[in-house]
Amino acid sequence: MIYPGQVVKFPCAFRTAAGTLTNPTAVTYRLLEPGGTETAYVYGTDAEVTRTATGLYVLTEQLNTAGEWWCRAEGTGAVAAVDELVRCVVVTESHFATAVP
Repeated sequence: MIYPGQVVKFPCAFRTAAGTLTNPTAVTYRLLEPGGTETAYVYGTDAEVTRTATGLYVLTEQLNTAGEWWCRAEGTGAVAAVDELVRCVVVTESHFATAVP
């Protein structure tokens, strides 16, 4: 289970049509909060997005609101691809009054 205040990692792999891991020219993650607010995170601009190896990226974000969170990773240029990261993350309400700071 994931509770409000936990840090969650959203990994994504970008591959060519031949299956070779390749860095896109630009990588943008879009995170959709339970209330419908969408936030974009761009590799090279936002510290929340890191590249761990060629073609491998991860968005690291603290989720503070209970409900369903959805994440989408978009690559453009050298590798044009989209990954909706198939699963959503459900943050369960905590029984404690204070969330993790």
